[in-house]
Amino acid sequence: MSEKHIHTLAAAAKALTQVVSPAVDPRNALAVDQLRLVASYLEVLAKQMPLERRRAWKALELQCDLATQIAHLIQPKSHHVGHSLSQAAQDCRSQLNTPTASAQHWDDLNAQLAQRIADAISAGNELNDPQLFAALQKTVLDHASLDLMLHRVLLKPYGFE
Repeated sequence: MSEKHIHTLAAAAKALTQVVSPAVDPRNALAVDQLRLVASYLEVLAKQMPLERRRAWKALELQCDLATQIAHLIQPKSHHVGHSLSQAAQDCRSQLNTPTASAQHWDDLNAQLAQRIADAISAGNELNDPQLFAALQKTVLDHASLDLMLHRVLLKPYGFE
């Protein structure tokens, strides 16, 4: 999203709070509440948009790390699945070095890699190896806490913990 769009969001929020809000009947509690929510949401969007590329980049980096870890766990049991996932992670990681890539590009790669990870985990589970299953489960849960931390950092300034 361009600077122009970010300023447009901020201007829309300001117009809602300074122009539209006084014109709304204060006895209409639902309208007052909805107006406040929409204006607040537009303000949050305007503040978050400059961070969107960094968020998408970091999310893809974390996903690449997860794919690499899972590939290392699966490769001794299923060389083809582990190698394929490892290659997919390397391909995505190379895209992180593309400074002009958009957040949407990195989000798309993230979704594709997530599907490859899910397929690899399914293949790993079909091996009926309890130790591998436990290792995969721990790896995914460890990654989930890192992903959750990324989202918490973005939402903490708005009072969400």
